[in-house]
Amino acid sequence: MIRRGFTIVELLIVIVVIGILVAIIVVSYKGITESALQSQVKANATELAQALSTYKVSNSNGENYPLGTNNGGSISNLRTLANIPNSIEVDAYLTDPSGNNYCITTTSNAGSVTSAYSVSSTASTPIRGVCVENLILNPKPYGSASNLCTVTTSDGATCVLSSDKSNPYVTITTTDNTKDSGWETWSRVGDYSLSYLFASVDVKGNGSVKTSRTDSVQENGGSWRSLLVVVFWPTTFSANWTTYGAVSGLTPGDTWQSFRFFARGGSNVGDSLVYRYFMLVKTSTISEYSYGDGDSAGWFWTGPPNNSTSIGPAVVQ
Repeated sequence: MIRRGFTIVELLIVIVVIGILVAIIVVSYKGITESALQSQVKANATELAQALSTYKVSNSNGENYPLGTNNGGSISNLRTLANIPNSIEVDAYLTDPSGNNYCITTTSNAGSVTSAYSVSSTASTPIRGVCVENLILNPKPYGSASNLCTVTTSDGATCVLSSDKSNPYVTITTTDNTKDSGWETWSRVGDYSLSYLFASVDVKGNGSVKTSRTDSVQENGGSWRSLLVVVFWPTTFSANWTTYGAVSGLTPGDTWQSFRFFARGGSNVGDSLVYRYFMLVKTSTISEYSYGDGDSAGWFWTGPPNNSTSIGPAVVQ
């Protein structure tokens, strides 16, 4: 009896089937591993919230949490005060100036923003994202805030700030296209040596623009320096809301006082640009973040609502 071996076709079929099975196993294993990792990070975040709650209750004044790294505190001091084990990563811890509210971030590995979850004094359930501080004081914006509606050439444009919190915006409209009219908003950055600034804003409009818009930082005691030129702004805008964002590096050792969004007027009378949801974040890495303010889930205002900076978890884009 002659014993016939496998043909090449049969061997190829077997190899393909084995390859498919291996791929399925790898994908399934990866999914299970990531799910388990995510569950552990969430559990760690919950443990951090419990540790801070215990600290506040047992603290002598019973009112404040340890100050965050944005207010002179440190992660090592936080671990000591709140008895946080070294086995739990703490990647960010921010508070308001008095320590009445906090936001804390934990990850599976130090600096691993993709696995980051945060808890705060306003949301003890873990939320995906990294704790950041939005430095814009009235980021939606609405109401009356002089630093959000400044027309640089009074007879060349008008600036209108929404009075409706449910429909916030600021609108700059060209009234004289022969003028180099413009609009700006500014926010104090603080006198710090920074690595990067992330800025974003929702924009819509009609018509084209007269000149390119810029965004810049002001050196402490010095002049404005362009920061997010070209990358940040197109020359025309859609009639629908579109988010524009960019990260820009700063010269190490420099100290910066203020940041501003700045827009030149339109090419034609009646051309307008509408802005909302301003975001400005100091960061040590090249990262872009989802929008948040003191009214967002897990966020809080560091002072008066809609007139102070705000802190909370933002998803890294």
